[in-house]
Amino acid sequence: MKLLSFQKPSKFKVATVFLVFALVASSTYFYVQYKNEQASNPAREVQETTAAVSKFMELPQNEEPSLATVTEKEKLQDQEFFKQAENGDKVLIYIDAGKAILYRPSTGKIIDVTSINTNPTATTLTPENPKEVVEKPIETPVIEKKLTITLLNGSETTGITKAIEDKIVSSLENFTVVSRQSAEKTTYQETLIVDITGGNKEATESLQATIGGEIGALPKGEILPDSDILVIVGTNPEQ
Repeated sequence: MKLLSFQKPSKFKVATVFLVFALVASSTYFYVQYKNEQASNPAREVQETTAAVSKFMELPQNEEPSLATVTEKEKLQDQEFFKQAENGDKVLIYIDAGKAILYRPSTGKIIDVTSINTNPTATTLTPENPKEVVEKPIETPVIEKKLTITLLNGSETTGITKAIEDKIVSSLENFTVVSRQSAEKTTYQETLIVDITGGNKEATESLQATIGGEIGALPKGEILPDSDILVIVGTNPEQ
């Protein structure tokens, strides 16, 4: 039975494969599944998925990702990254950049983004015998979930959300902008920060300290986004 099916890009190095699967599922089971499917190598699907995701966010450069497909979501629900996953969802995994992206082709939406910290195998010398080298096993990587942000332009100023995104990316590490769109209204004067899930008080306050604005509720008429936090950028974003 397969929980995920994997494809690799043509230049993906075999040395990083184990880390990919330890990252996604903390289990060597996925490594075995991946090796069984290496031969197919549907590079076109990787290209199509990265092209679709790149419309919503900047992807790591100079690195070809591996691609996984969720096939048995029920068996992945104990992992935070897959809480909202559906069968057929795609996972782009960037080892060098330390990023994994969960994307849903059926709706054309990014579902989740995580930051990846990997701990490679290390060697040490034992005090009793300096010539004896001890191999330390690869530890399970720490997956740090980044809070996702949707930026809406609530003014008539073109490019104002890009400026806010640049400020977030350069100043804060635990946020990822997944979408930049236009708000239903263009008459917002001040920037509004909305905690969609209601459980990110400290994060929204940190965001407010960086980009300014006010923290409040979702305005009437605006559509609830698929992200943790919504930022409606007003005409005077620094206020």
